[in-house]
Amino acid sequence: MTPIDYISGIPVVITDAITKDVRKRTHRKKRIDKKWEKRYGYKSVIDDGKCIMFNGTIYMSQMCYERIKKKIGE
Repeated sequence: MTPIDYISGIPVVITDAITKDVRKRTHRKKRIDKKWEKRYGYKSVIDDGKCIMFNGTIYMSQMCYERIKKKIGE
């Protein structure tokens, strides 16, 4: 992957590969919630607050990148 930008000299790559698993449905009763977990399972959503640095390159989502650029610009 080619870096699209640099933050303080560190290359940044925008990716949607940073995800987290979230329950599709939840219920307030433990017994029903357990059944719903088995029936409906989990879905993957983009984790916007997470940045990963690997081999000197920062990988982050587009929203996280925009928030960081806004903070640096202030």
